[in-house]
Amino acid sequence: NIINKNLKKEFSSNDLIDHSFVWKITELAEEKKQKLLEKKWGVIVSNKVADEILLVANLLEFYNENYDNVTWGDFCNFVAELELDKNSCVKLMSAHKSKGLQSEGVFLLDASGFPFVRKESQDWEIQSEKNLQYVALSRSLNNLYLCN
Repeated sequence: NIINKNLKKEFSSNDLIDHSFVWKITELAEEKKQKLLEKKWGVIVSNKVADEILLVANLLEFYNENYDNVTWGDFCNFVAELELDKNSCVKLMSAHKSKGLQSEGVFLLDASGFPFVRKESQDWEIQSEKNLQYVALSRSLNNLYLCN
């Protein structure tokens, strides 16, 4: 479960979700990525971890917009239920995890975030992000929904 792996220990289940909470998770994605790079885990692993955390942030923002007065615990339970239901028509995954898979319909959350390029990005990092963008955009067989 992407929350357990990367975020469960970072927040209390009673923390209320608001825009600043989502921003904290977005910042945490970059921090974790940098720590993994410093530990020589490599760009692919570091990007994958950051991508999974950003997936949570995007889903959290959507969840927060549709429900009132929700806590981090409420959200974690919601995601756990989605992930446990193997027959669910909704599969939550990062662009990295979607590689090689296809579906009738795909929702790409925060589509404007691709490719994720910073001022200090090197050419090979930019190309890697463009490749990941292609993977994300080409998973749909019929319907692709770009959400911002």
